[in-house]
Amino acid sequence: MNNHAESETSLRAAAGARLAEAAVAGMTSVPLAALRGATRGRQQVALARQVAMYLAHVTFGLSLTRVGTCFGRDRTTVRHACALVEDRRDDLRLECGLNALEAALLALMNRLEHRTEKWNPLFGEIRCLNKGIDRHFASDRTRGDRACRAGEAR
Repeated sequence: MNNHAESETSLRAAAGARLAEAAVAGMTSVPLAALRGATRGRQQVALARQVAMYLAHVTFGLSLTRVGTCFGRDRTTVRHACALVEDRRDDLRLECGLNALEAALLALMNRLEHRTEKWNPLFGEIRCLNKGIDRHFASDRTRGDRACRAGEAR
């Protein structure tokens, strides 16, 4: 795989994880800083983080390892979060909410990808994705973002 393709894949993974995180933060009124916290946090924060990890994995097809890297967690933590959320999908309200979030995230990612086709392949994608995402993360370009894009462990 060439550098451009690897960079594009890493960028798409980071964008997917951040979009899932922002969507869940908006729906649950949990601050992004709390979702990105190093500790588990309160039950509401932990559940919101678990849902965001689940959406990143299921909606964007990211591996458990990649999701864990993006969220600063271990792949086994992501697996546990996905299992918990999957078990809770019997709740009709949660099921409808997750379906709506999945559809919205896919539509947004498709829109962002469609817009980037008109730009320079690498720089255009980065610039376009950043335009769409930076509103949510303007002050929080952290090690986690870089690690997620690079596929490195934190």
